[in-house]
Amino acid sequence: MRTELKFKHSYNVNVIDHAYKNDLNVYYFQEKADNNNALTLSFQSEKINWIGVFDGIFSHNEFIGIYSCPNEYYCLILFSDIIYLVNTIEPGIYTTFFSPKDLIISTKYNQIILVLFNSLVSIGLSGVIWELKEISIDTISVSSKSEKDLSIKYFDLQNDLYVTKTINFETHIPVIT
Repeated sequence: MRTELKFKHSYNVNVIDHAYKNDLNVYYFQEKADNNNALTLSFQSEKINWIGVFDGIFSHNEFIGIYSCPNEYYCLILFSDIIYLVNTIEPGIYTTFFSPKDLIISTKYNQIILVLFNSLVSIGLSGVIWELKEISIDTISVSSKSEKDLSIKYFDLQNDLYVTKTINFETHIPVIT
């Protein structure tokens, strides 16, 4: 299990065996979540304590990690081929992203960049800042990454060639090179 809590966060999170019957509310993430093939986490904060049962959509269900977000009330749960962006004080509010390939954390610019199969998502203080959806029919590969920027390479179907884009975390402007 990988836990990276690089941003200020207002919760504690622990992996538990099952969602035992107790006084805590249990939230299920994905319709088919069950205790036998899922990741179960316990969240504690000053505002709310709860249990989350997270399920992956594919059979290999490998747990990848827990990451704090620029907004102290949110966290990212990476499990199987799903990324859950969860509001830890209102667990019913969450967003899912599929087919993660990489995750870049920039504490300097208060951002997390999700590199998905053919899309990019930037998460900041207000949640999702921007998305570049379906920019390729092929998988995106990361050419280089740093605290300041990210370079990706992908196949541009319209121009029938591979292109490289560099995204500056401060300006959020993708530049094709």
